Amino acid sequence: MHLGQRLGLFTIIVLGEGVAQLVMVGPEANWDHTLRALGLAGFLLLVPIWRLSLVHGYGGVPNLREAALPPRLVLLLHCLTNGALTALAAGLGASVEHRHDELPTSVRCVLCANFAAYVIIAALAAIMSRRTANTSTRWTALLSHLLPPLALSLATGFFGNDLPSVAVVWLLVAAAGWGLLGYVAQRGRRGIAQRA
Repeated sequence: MHLGQRLGLFTIIVLGEGVAQLVMVGPEANWDHTLRALGLAGFLLLVPIWRLSLVHGYGGVPNLREAALPPRLVLLLHCLTNGALTALAAGLGASVEHRHDELPTSVRCVLCANFAAYVIIAALAAIMSRRTANTSTRWTALLSHLLPPLALSLATGFFGNDLPSVAVVWLLVAAAGWGLLGYVAQRGRRGIAQRA
């Protein structure tokens, strides 16, 4: 229990760094529509990541269940997850710097590849959690839940050459939001079943 709490707190700090990267532009910047839209998109990208990592995960690892893995493997997944989130935060900061231009290929690749890594970690954690619980992996649900965000982030990374910064971040918001849809639909079905 304590390990998960400590790792979760560290993940909150890393996500806070993402918010800091968005607002580090400082008071000297002209807060025009592009900067506001990019700031909102960056925040809306971090919110589903927070929810997936800490509400629907364990120790900051999305889709991982407590006691699904030995602590050494939880630490490894936590390190990989937070490494991806740290790079994503740096990419958000760089996207703010390039807000009026096309996003440089290196920054776009950092954003999209690290979001894709986060999705892959989420898929691995979901599979490991189900195996540990001796329940079968629902491949259709897992693939429909995680494949669209992975495909969108990789497509944006590979083919988004002419996209402005704000468009790249909003596409990642859509991908992250899709990752939460399964949980929202699941909760809605539970609510309907409880009322019936």
